[in-house]
Amino acid sequence: MPCEKGGFLATLRDGIYHLDPGGPTLTWLIPLEADLPGNRFNDGYSDTRGNFWFGSMDDGHAKASGRFYRLDAGGQVHSLDDFGTFCITNGPTFSADGRHVYFTDTVNRAIHRAPLAADGTPGGPELFIDFRPYAGHPDGMCVDTEGGLWVCHYGGAQISRFSPAGNYDYSLSLPVPNITKCCFGGPDMATLFITTARGAPGPGASDHPLSGGLFAVDVPFRGIPITPVPNPPGAANTPRT
Repeated sequence: MPCEKGGFLATLRDGIYHLDPGGPTLTWLIPLEADLPGNRFNDGYSDTRGNFWFGSMDDGHAKASGRFYRLDAGGQVHSLDDFGTFCITNGPTFSADGRHVYFTDTVNRAIHRAPLAADGTPGGPELFIDFRPYAGHPDGMCVDTEGGLWVCHYGGAQISRFSPAGNYDYSLSLPVPNITKCCFGGPDMATLFITTARGAPGPGASDHPLSGGLFAVDVPFRGIPITPVPNPPGAANTPRT
């Protein structure tokens, strides 16, 4: 996630880091989940207020030990316990009007939504999309200017768009099965940039030689620019151990 004063925030196995690509240097900012050595951090995104939302997951894909967090503009991390715990968290993103946060329970194939107060504090979540009728598992997400929610299908070889009411209304097929994350970019914000994963090696793996590649597809919708987050204060020089 881009920072206001340069560089990027990144979540790795043991917490939040600042990446300076000009160095390149990777600085450990905020240690997290030291009591959960089987966990790692996964997807993240910023809201329009400059808060950074992200989640953790069980790296063994077995335990519901992952949860969501919010790093506020003052550098404080809040555990979003009301959201629950999950095996694999994914896809925090926000409605076009900034009034809701969407997040994904990948294993149980569900996308949830929670209201946001004026200061960005979330309310109680509700099920927004039951993903079980669709191919694969829901992964990363983004939103367009019309409020459409774009959901990547891990194991489903496509991205689906859902209306602000949660109704499926558009799809984009790709020549690889594991779609992981998408975001809008380009000069007119009408290009969808898409990351994919190779998946486990084995029979059939060679059938998709483009797996793990980055794709760019022009679509008939426009996206919302990413809001950079403040560079977090605190233990910026904490050495990684």
